[in-house]
Amino acid sequence: MNRILSNLRHVAMVGVLAALAATLFVTEVRSQEPLSSETPATQPPAAGMVQLNKALSAYHAGEYETAKRLLEKLREEQPHNLTCLYYLGLTYLNDGLSASRDAVGAVNKETHYSEATRSFAKARDIFEFIVERTDPRLRPIEAALDLGIAKLGSEDPSRPIDARELAQGALTTLREYTSEEPGRSDRLGHFFMGIAYYRLDRLDGDGRDYLNQAERSFEEAARLAANDPGLSRDTEAAARFGARVTYYQGLIEATRGRRNAARAKMLDVIDAASGTDLADQARVLVNYIEEEQQRSPEPLSIESPIGPLWIEGGVGMGHQYDSNVVLLGKDTELPRGIGRKDDYRFGLQADFDVSRTITHRDGLSLGRSLTFGIGGDTFHMWQPDVDDFDINSYRTRVYANWELYNDLFLGLQYDYTYTQLGHEPYISSNRLTPVFSYVWRDAKGGPEGAGEPKARTDVYYSYDYRDYFDEISRPGFDRDGAYHAVGITQTFNLWRASDVWSAYYSSAAREAADADRWLLVRFGYMYRNERTQGSEFDLFGNTVFLGTEVPLPYRLSFDFLGEFTWDSYTQPSFIDFRRHERFDFIQRYVFGLSRILVGKGENSKMPSLEVKARAGIELTFQDSNVWDRLSQDVFSYNRAVYALQLSIRF
Repeated sequence: MNRILSNLRHVAMVGVLAALAATLFVTEVRSQEPLSSETPATQPPAAGMVQLNKALSAYHAGEYETAKRLLEKLREEQPHNLTCLYYLGLTYLNDGLSASRDAVGAVNKETHYSEATRSFAKARDIFEFIVERTDPRLRPIEAALDLGIAKLGSEDPSRPIDARELAQGALTTLREYTSEEPGRSDRLGHFFMGIAYYRLDRLDGDGRDYLNQAERSFEEAARLAANDPGLSRDTEAAARFGARVTYYQGLIEATRGRRNAARAKMLDVIDAASGTDLADQARVLVNYIEEEQQRSPEPLSIESPIGPLWIEGGVGMGHQYDSNVVLLGKDTELPRGIGRKDDYRFGLQADFDVSRTITHRDGLSLGRSLTFGIGGDTFHMWQPDVDDFDINSYRTRVYANWELYNDLFLGLQYDYTYTQLGHEPYISSNRLTPVFSYVWRDAKGGPEGAGEPKARTDVYYSYDYRDYFDEISRPGFDRDGAYHAVGITQTFNLWRASDVWSAYYSSAAREAADADRWLLVRFGYMYRNERTQGSEFDLFGNTVFLGTEVPLPYRLSFDFLGEFTWDSYTQPSFIDFRRHERFDFIQRYVFGLSRILVGKGENSKMPSLEVKARAGIELTFQDSNVWDRLSQDVFSYNRAVYALQLSIRF
């Protein structure tokens, strides 16, 4: 969404009035409006009356250059002539609007935007003179509104400090104008005040209520328009103004990250303002949104009393062959009643998450965003022969993820898990996991933080209290207790698939979302301290791992994980006939080849849908220094799992 908003920078920040087809504004609003009362003391001398009348006739005939030339000459002779100044300001305002409109379709946009900025600045100076130095009783009644519009139009995106001051100045002017009649009932006053609020949110919205204020201003403008007798008689003008309001409401939805809602608003604008610059700009935004939806579709959402809720989930299924289902040790006899250690199995899993994200634009007073949610998953594994080791697992979770600053996150998650082994209760777990994360971006994103994510750092701690339900022969084998872990994971995004396989993705037909996949590497370290009711399984553990994901042409992807664990037990083992302290070294290797069957963004009715197939091999080698009196290496084993899986995510 940052990409969408940055691509609309000139429209939303500088050429905003052009996007509204605002050249219609002058003739729509000014054609019938007289100036406020003027006392004889402010009337121009008779010598200039003829020249003023010629200028006004030219202005109302749409001959703005002629009007401007005549008014500038009269201004030199009568610098305090309010009528002259007011209409001269309107001509410069019209120049700025015309230049902004021309910039929308121009090759060299900067030239037109510079012209627009200069014209708006001249209009601003004139209206500031009228508003600040003139007795309010003598001031043209709409001068404050014109001043606010001129301030909005004269912003320069290359000078953000000036832009912020101008937007704030426009807001101050328009607030004053709409605080009492006639401005309070002026739909245009509230409309442009909404633009000022929106502009300030884009410039300096952190922790402010600008976006909500903008939304309320546009709603008030729409309400006043619905009750405006003049608009009720002019359906074309009513539709034109309604489209402008809807356009900005769509920008607000886009700023909040609600792409589906923003797209719906822009489609309404296209229908209502067909054939105008405003409709063309709305179509540009729709194209950006659809492109972003294909690259990174937003989840399904539903409205609720607390705002929009995101819904994510998936199901997975697959077949596996496990060479050592029971993790049988070397030279160890099979347990009684189990005829084999290898078996085929069928697995099924499902999960869901429901979350709500609020940002500083929604009134969050501290930090940039806060996501909180609930979720759950279930996992089942059935073996046709070794059914004593069937697994049924159920988990629920609640979590919060707080973005304290740009890309700096603090998360907290609680999980409760209940697992059955052989269809009998086996273990329950209560786990609490705080995590600290930071996303590292390249420097190309500028102040809006739109740079590509190049790396991610996660530091976490886990407290897991487990309760085992299996029967034990002696208290020392009681595994109930606290399991602590602390670790760090570092991920680097190295290259996009389109960079690695440039020849393949150079074809326009292959510019799909899979071209944006990253070739990444991941490594980390984890330290474990496990303390149980018994002493047999108390240990200190160290794990290091290294992994990679490599995007391949034809929607394929290769993944690898290598994991190495050293476990040092703190008490002599009851099983070891020498009563040595147990030490294990565990190697785990995972290889996988995946293919995207349905990519995100390809299904128009469910853009977040993704379907993948994966073939994988998992190899585990555990070596332990423990053997029993029968010389059985009960904790040393090898295991190979070969799997074919189908995953459906939405």
